[in-house]
This record gives sequence, structure tokens and C-alpha cells, in this order.
Amino acid sequence: MKRLLSSVLALILGLGSVPAQAQTALGRASLPSAAAPVPVPAGLVAPAAGSLALAPALGASLTPAAYAPLAPSPVPAALPARPASAIPAAPLLSPARPAAPLETLRVAALPETAPRMGALFDGSLPRSAAASVEPPVQPEAAAQPRRNLLQRYKDGRNKNPLQNAFGKAMLITTMAAVTVPALWGAAPAMKIAYAAVAADALMLAVILPVALVLAVWRKLKRAPQTAAKPPPSRRARLAVVALGIVLGIGAAVAPYQATGPVVERVNAYTERHDPVAQRDRARWISGGAVEEEVVKVLAPNPVGREVLDKLRDRGGVLRLPPFFISRQDDSYGQHENLFDGVYLSEGEVTSRGWTVEQFLKDPALQRQLVREMSSTVLHELTHAVQGRRPPWTPGYFKNTFEAEQEAFFREMLYRLAELERDPAARNNGHDQWMVPDAAADLDGFLKSVAAMYEKNVSVPNPYFDAFLAGQRARWPSFRVHIYQVLAARAHTPASAKMYMDKAKAAAKEAGLPEPAPLVASR
Repeated sequence: MKRLLSSVLALILGLGSVPAQAQTALGRASLPSAAAPVPVPAGLVAPAAGSLALAPALGASLTPAAYAPLAPSPVPAALPARPASAIPAAPLLSPARPAAPLETLRVAALPETAPRMGALFDGSLPRSAAASVEPPVQPEAAAQPRRNLLQRYKDGRNKNPLQNAFGKAMLITTMAAVTVPALWGAAPAMKIAYAAVAADALMLAVILPVALVLAVWRKLKRAPQTAAKPPPSRRARLAVVALGIVLGIGAAVAPYQATGPVVERVNAYTERHDPVAQRDRARWISGGAVEEEVVKVLAPNPVGREVLDKLRDRGGVLRLPPFFISRQDDSYGQHENLFDGVYLSEGEVTSRGWTVEQFLKDPALQRQLVREMSSTVLHELTHAVQGRRPPWTPGYFKNTFEAEQEAFFREMLYRLAELERDPAARNNGHDQWMVPDAAADLDGFLKSVAAMYEKNVSVPNPYFDAFLAGQRARWPSFRVHIYQVLAARAHTPASAKMYMDKAKAAAKEAGLPEPAPLVASR
């Protein structure tokens, strides 16, 4: 239509004069309403005196009968011009005033692009600019703002309120529930990271199939997702929220209950791709025989009983970490806070003539290993106690000298209590080396422990400082007791006399009375 109007305008501006029949047709095609005047250069007016001032308004609806008289015809150049006042049928055209330099064209409801389209013909606007003219925006299209990604997400979320409520309930419950064991004192705070990742995987395993099933169901039902739906009932909302809470609690509890199988499967996967994992592969000791024997062996010992009590949660329930067998080149055992696992050396199993597979299947062998490695087990459980302290404890996320010094000190006290508790026990000079060393020089003993861990750092913490301060306070008199126990459990009379002499010297140094032998040496 715009091209047709432009052609008509070009034709009108190109004619020197217009016949009266054409003027009448143009008048009939004019719009009936008035509009604001539009200035038109005087050059656009017909050069002949009294010629047509301008064309009818742009945007007028022209029928073939109306614009047929405007077709080219052999009009003589000297055709007399009619005065402008002789066009009564053009109410929107004002007669040109001879003295005015500009002529005024009154047009009703011209589109915004009309001036620019007119400028195309007088040369003031290039064709490339005219091609960029866009049509006017419809009011209804302008009233709808473009939705951003967040708005589209909210709209899609609101289409499925029950599914959204289920996902929220499950997510919030799971993330809150994974922190409960650490807050309750049943697991180290660092284990939250492992539990959260495992719980997220379980949630995706539940939510994704549910979302897929619902999407397929809607597709089969052929109900468009954008269709308006009645809001779900309160009972339906409570039902899906309750289901999300139950599944969220299950997703949070499962990583804690299945730490052993999860760690074993992760190690089985990584050992196929990582040479280090091939060396340190962990195998979970299942069945519960190890945990039962640990309690049975450590509970009669006062130091062991103290460590076990520190592993109880706030409700008084003993929470032992899972036990594993792993390949270790330079240690008897290790503890890891991330999984809260105790790893016993595989070499301690093979050195006794057992295979790992045989050991894992035989509870009797597992109990025997715990009895023979009870001091190592207590050492690693001391690290488990350290892991259950608040995470803001200085050095909590580092390997520190203080952590190892506390573990070795408690192991030394445990060995001493075992010598004292069992009359048949003997100081063989190998397993009990730390007992006489600590009695001879407490600070030297702590330094020797730190020398075994060159890569560790020193970060004092209030728990170890309080523990060591208590040991130093009782150490002058406790040294005497240590030498008495060593004398009573000596292998030979000469060794017994040596330790008794040291006990007497320690008592004299501390200003205590001379000690007597505890029991006769055997």
C-alpha cells in the first residue's frame, strides 16, 4: 500500500497541471478529518499559476475508480491552469497563497513514516535510510514486555506448584539434615562435605526420574504446560511436602550409614585411573566384629575408656568410625576426617600370614588383629576425637605437631595402663619404648614425636594446651609411678633394680618419700 501511495505522490508531483476530473477524484479520496498543517516547500507546488497545491493526504484509501483519472495522458504543456479554489471536494487541502514561500498541506492521521517517505523523493533521505524505516509498533505488542530468563524460570516454576513444593522440601530438609550428626557430636564437621555431595547425588537420583515421569505423563495426557490450572489443595501441598521431608532425611542419613561401602567403591573406581590410589586402596571391614572388639579391648583400660567416652554423641551413644584395611608404606594406621575412617595397614595383616580377602571374611582374625594392635587403634581414635571438635579450633584443617603429640601421649598412657592392669604383661623394650622415654624427659619425648612429622606445622590449640598443662602439673609424682610400674614388669631382676633406682631418684627430685616396689618382679 505504501508503494502505491508513493507512486501516486510521485505522479502528482511530476505533472504540471491536473485535469478537473482528477482533482475531483483526489478530493473524494481525501480523509474527512482535519489535521495539523504540514509545511511543504514551495517548489513542490505546480509551477503554473493557479495549479494544484498538493496531493491528497497520505494514508487515504484510493480505489481504482478514484486514481484511474491520474493515469498518464497526453496533456499539453500549455493547458490553462485552474485556480486552487476550484477544488471544493478537497477539504483537507488549503489553497496556496501566492506570496507565501511555503505552502501548507493539512493532512489527517498521517503515519509517522510519511515525512520520511516524502523526503525520499526530494533527495533529502537516501534510499538506504528509507529501507531502514520500520513499521509502527502495534499497541498490544508494545504493552507486553520481554521476559528475562529469571521471569521465565519463575513462570515455569509456578506452572507446577506441587513439583516445586516437593523439590524445595527435599532440598531444604537434606541440607539441614546433613549437618545434624556433626552438631550432635556423632561425626566430624569435615564429614559434612562428603555427606552433602553424596546426598545431592541421591536427591538427583530421586528428583530427575520424578520430573521425567511427570513430563512424560503430561505429554501423554496432552495437557500443555502453559494451560491455566486450578491451584492445588492444601492437603495435596502438605502431602508432597511431607514426602519431600521424608526423602530428604533419608538422603541425608544414607551417606553416614553407608560410609564404608561408599568409600570402598570410590577407591575401587579411582584405583583404575590413579597410581596413588592403587597403592592406597581401602577395603571396608564389614560385619561389626572390629567395632565390638574395639569396645571390648579398650573399655577396661582407663585411658581407652576415656577416649571411647569422647566419641559418644550428645545423647550418650558411642559412635565409632568405620574401619578399613589399606596399603600403607610407612605407618601402622591412619585416620581421615573427611570420611571419619580409621585405616589399618594391610602389612599388619599380611605379616601375620593372612591374605586380605581371608581377613575380610573371618571375624576371628579381625578380633585378633584389634587385640594385637590395640594401642594403634587407640592412637587413631584419638585423631577421631580431634576431628569431632569444633571446626573453628586452631589447626583443625591442618596436619599439626600438636595433634600427633596428643595422640602419642595418650598412646603412651594407654600402654602404661596396660602394663599396670595386667600382671602378666612385660616391658619388652619395643612396644613400650615411649613409656620410659616420656618418664625420662617429657619435653624430649614431645620433640621426638614432632621430628617424625616433618611436613606438619605447629598450631597450638586450647584442647591440647589444657591436656598438656594437666600432664605437666602431675608429672613430678607421676614419673615415680611410671618407674614403679616398669620395675614391676621388667624382664630381669637387673632391669627391675634399674627402674626402682630411677623411681627413687625421681621421688627425691620431686621432694616425695622413697617409693616401694609395687609387686615382686617375675
